Amino acid sequence: MFFKEILGQEQIKKNLLLACENNKIAHAQMFVGEPNLGGLPLAIAFARYLLCSNKGDADSCGKCSNCIYVNKSNHPDIHFLFPTIKTDKKTNNLREEWNSFLNKNAFGDLFDWISSINAGNKQLKIGVEDSANLIKKMSLKSFLGGEKIAIVWMPEKMSLLASNKMLKTIEEPPKKTKIILVSMEANKLLKTITSRTQIIELEKGMQEELINNNDFLDQFINWMRLCFKPNMINLQKWIDAFSSIGRENQKMFLKFSLNVVRDALMLTYNLPSLKKQEISATNFNLEKFAPFINGNNAVDIYEKINEAHYCIGRNANPKILMMDLSFKLNKLLNTKM
Repeated sequence: MFFKEILGQEQIKKNLLLACENNKIAHAQMFVGEPNLGGLPLAIAFARYLLCSNKGDADSCGKCSNCIYVNKSNHPDIHFLFPTIKTDKKTNNLREEWNSFLNKNAFGDLFDWISSINAGNKQLKIGVEDSANLIKKMSLKSFLGGEKIAIVWMPEKMSLLASNKMLKTIEEPPKKTKIILVSMEANKLLKTITSRTQIIELEKGMQEELINNNDFLDQFINWMRLCFKPNMINLQKWIDAFSSIGRENQKMFLKFSLNVVRDALMLTYNLPSLKKQEISATNFNLEKFAPFINGNNAVDIYEKINEAHYCIGRNANPKILMMDLSFKLNKLLNTKM
């Protein structure tokens, strides 16, 4: 991955290059933003540039030994830490799958990662063993004599013990070490971690984000129709299908639903510029859905879905939870403005 391959983030790229030129690079940085904004590719491109033996003014050379290692996804001084399933004792168990993920879908999100490793119903996390393993690697001497770089993807998935270990490393980093965190929800990290890292908010493009996850969108459309006018047989089928997609996918679907509800409310109050995304579907019109989200029910709808998201993360029974939520939404969606 090169800087030139990342669309957008021009000011951030300029700032990173200037920091390198002036030798004023923070030992711990955090790129914050949605995965489609390119935080992970940007971290890899920046790591490549730091290690490149023949840097250009705007990008890595692509030809030196360091760049060739990066091309092959096996640079011995770049170490990754990422969420894995609980049954895996070490993140290294998924290194081959991780390399494949980087090569095929570096702009992907947690849903794409879950799908690529067939995590099923298991929740993903970064455990204390994974964190300790990374810290041990960073304490060793560099293989090629240059910097050692750790890239932590989705650090908000770290357990409390893993977070505390990472905090100690950020506070007292080994020599010639750089740590790059790539987060989607930095507010879920320990404040002591965020306060000790240079936060870089990824830039959103001028155009609104296009939702291209047709699976989530179709699922949401069907669910809303069943909530508004229940058909118990079809609702039960929908809930059975929802229960089979795994907890992480369930949580992401509910988060997706929260964003759609929010955007519908923005349209209801004639604030289209505040929408988070653009929804594209031939069988769904957000403008026609928006009147059902209004001042009399919006807060309750948002809170109910958000509460379900929390309960899923606490291992609630998804069938019971979603049936109850669907009945509550039926009443709320039929509340007139």
